[in-house]
Amino acid sequence: MSEPSVYDVKYLSPDKIKGHLLFYADKVVFEPEDENSGEIEISVSDIKDARLATEKDVSVLNVFLFGAWAQIMNAKHKMLIIDVEDELGILKHLVFEGNEMDLAVEELYDVRRMKKIGESKAVEETAEKKLKHGNWQCSKCMRINSAKARFCTRCGEARN
Repeated sequence: MSEPSVYDVKYLSPDKIKGHLLFYADKVVFEPEDENSGEIEISVSDIKDARLATEKDVSVLNVFLFGAWAQIMNAKHKMLIIDVEDELGILKHLVFEGNEMDLAVEELYDVRRMKKIGESKAVEETAEKKLKHGNWQCSKCMRINSAKARFCTRCGEARN
């Protein structure tokens, strides 16, 4: 596994925990400097959205979601907001503050993009494996049909 990218951040929980945000190919990890705080590990596939924000972007809704700290934030720091859906389907907003958050949000976009590309390649490889066994793919509707079928079982198109 390649070395992760590391960003010095503050996790804006009620305790404002300092630590490091690490980007791997398949996950994002927050490692707190404080030994008493727990590590946060987020699978890239669980991330629903990631965006950059500053205190100017903070609205009444954000104050409601993130708490009173939003009113007194320092203007020179940017926030990376990562929306994650938990096992119950509830959306959580994890907020990290740091100097290089504009770079972090771009890198996180690339990590998520590469994960999606990898997943789509796996689907294509599975389809190719099926085709190697004599199955054929309809040129009209893209359905994979058995080697014995003379017509597409979905659209009725004749085999080429």
